[in-house]
Amino acid sequence: MHETDDKLPLINDYQQPKQRSLEEAIAYIQQHKTLHIDADIQNKVSFARKKCSEEDDINNLTVDESAAIQLYTMESETERESFFYILNSLLRSPNRNELQPVLPYFKLLIGALEKLPTLNGVVYRGVNGNISSNFVKEIRADDPASYVTKTIEKICGHGCNLWKTRQCCHCSDKRAHKGNGLYEKYVDGIGFVNEASRHEYYCPTCKLHEDLS
Repeated sequence: MHETDDKLPLINDYQQPKQRSLEEAIAYIQQHKTLHIDADIQNKVSFARKKCSEEDDINNLTVDESAAIQLYTMESETERESFFYILNSLLRSPNRNELQPVLPYFKLLIGALEKLPTLNGVVYRGVNGNISSNFVKEIRADDPASYVTKTIEKICGHGCNLWKTRQCCHCSDKRAHKGNGLYEKYVDGIGFVNEASRHEYYCPTCKLHEDLS
């Protein structure tokens, strides 16, 4: 997914659309054929809603709100069909009119995230390539649906020799949805680690755990 340093306009109208169910919000997106959303997306919606309706949510999320988070964590056969890829691509677009198809879903998602407790801790994000030149030290660098807030000078220190960038960040006033996603990990807008849970001491690049407290 291409990322730039461009300053994008704020999204001010996501609260305006009439509140829709998750099925309705996704059906609305499907009407826009140019987005190439996963053809199996409604089955994923049904699966997420069924799973989320089986137990009470400790944060008082509705079934649709909890399922909206879970749907975001589901991967498709190709990355470009994955819902998180489509959503983040639109959020990175300077043309805010392109967001119109996803605003009903975005309203559900933001409403859900606002109910989750905040997290303060160290989190890691694995990305392909070296992106250090894109950031200024100690300057807040928020991605649209990401949990990265501030770049800092030191790397995670796991001694990893992989070519992926190790991006050690501090997470402040961000909401982890470890209990709501399909997998027990954090959403980072890029991809998900399939083999292990991600928590504040887990580096998806090094695939090691270290107590940094």
